Amino acid sequence: MVIKLGTGHNEVLRLSQELDQLINVIQKNGNAVKKSNDIVIQYC
Repeated sequence: MVIKLGTGHNEVLRLSQELDQLINVIQKNGNAVKKSNDIVIQYC
C-alpha cells in the first residue's frame, strides 16, 4: 500500500512538521520518504 500526501495547500503545509515526526515513526516499521512537497509512505 502506498499513501501519497501532497502538501500543495496552505492548510496542509502546516502539517508538514507533524508528518516529519510521523515519518520518523513509520521508518521503524516500514519505508517513508519525503521528496520536496510530496510524502510517500509505503507499507510492505
